[in-house]
Amino acid sequence: MPGVGSTVENPGTFSKRKSVMPDPRGERRDSPMGHGHRLRVRVRFPEVDLMGWAHHTVYFVWFEMGRTELMRTYGLPYREVVAQGYHLPVIEAHARYRKAARYDQEVEVETVLYGVDRLTLEFRYRVWDPGTGALLAEGWTRHAVVDGTGRLRRLPAAVCDALRRWIQMDAGPRMQDAG
Repeated sequence: MPGVGSTVENPGTFSKRKSVMPDPRGERRDSPMGHGHRLRVRVRFPEVDLMGWAHHTVYFVWFEMGRTELMRTYGLPYREVVAQGYHLPVIEAHARYRKAARYDQEVEVETVLYGVDRLTLEFRYRVWDPGTGALLAEGWTRHAVVDGTGRLRRLPAAVCDALRRWIQMDAGPRMQDAG
């Protein structure tokens, strides 16, 4: 996508760059995502289909929960973004399902801010089974920066710089491995 920060190589796939991050069981696993934020959720009954598997739409709800908590962790709760006159509607979303999550199963949602420019943000997500370390799903969302009327609005340069620092901070070894 034109204008997305230099850390985005291909918007529809994860970078080939690897960093080593601990998996939910305390072991190490290779992850191209960096560190980001992790959120544990339990699959609730209204979130499953007749087979007892998490419905495909629920993953996008989990992505939003992870994104919201990531922003809060970095001191920028979405409420504050709105108070400053900005909104971040999803303009593209993608999920790839690897293995079904089941009713009452605990899952871990891993979220990173992956790309930023003054008009768009991109977040990446992975959903893991913390008991086995199995990857259940991965995805991304791209967000426009708009005002209260829905018109595109540029983020101030200082905000973009701060967001880019999040990317660098979360990337850790990923940036070094780029060679």
